Amino acid sequence: MHSIHYSVITTKEGRAVKKISKDDKGELVIDGAPEISAGTIEHKEATLTDFAKELNNLTSKQCFTFGVMRDSVPGQVDRLITMAKEANAEEGRSRSRKNMVWPTTHFLFIDVDAKDKITGTNLEEAWSRVCEVLPELQEATYVAVSSSSSHLYEKGTDTVLRPAGSYHCLIPCTGD
Repeated sequence: MHSIHYSVITTKEGRAVKKISKDDKGELVIDGAPEISAGTIEHKEATLTDFAKELNNLTSKQCFTFGVMRDSVPGQVDRLITMAKEANAEEGRSRSRKNMVWPTTHFLFIDVDAKDKITGTNLEEAWSRVCEVLPELQEATYVAVSSSSSHLYEKGTDTVLRPAGSYHCLIPCTGD
C-alpha cells in the first residue's frame, strides 16, 4: 500500500481527547468533543505500519485527522489557531475547509465495543466479532487502537469502571 497522509494535532490549550467523569449518580459521563483552541498541526506521511505505531503513541494532548493543511508537505508544522483569531489576522491557520484538504486514502472506521463491560475482550476476539458480521473482512489489513472509553479505573481505588476491550479499527479502502 502507498503511504498515508494525515495530521497530528498537538493542543497547547484545552484537551484533544474525551473528557470522562462521573455524574452525581456515579454513572460515567463521556464528552467526546475536543477543546482545541491553540497548538500545532503537523503534516505526516507514513506507511500503514508506522501510522499504527504513531496512533498508539499519541498523548492526551494529541489527536489525528486525515486532513492536512492545504499546500503543506510532510514534516511541515503550522501554528493552529481558531477561525476567530484567523479572522483578526493572527499568524497561523484554523482547521477550516478553506485551509484543509483530505488526501485520497480512505478508511472504513469500525468501532468495536467490549461485549461485556465487566470482563472486556482482547483484539483478536473483537476482530473475530467484526468478521462474524462482515466475513469479507477476514483477510483485510487493518489498524486497531484501543478506545479511550475502555480500560477505565476509579482513581484511588483501582475499581474497574470499564475493562480493556473496546477498539477503533481502521481498514484502508482502495478503488472507486
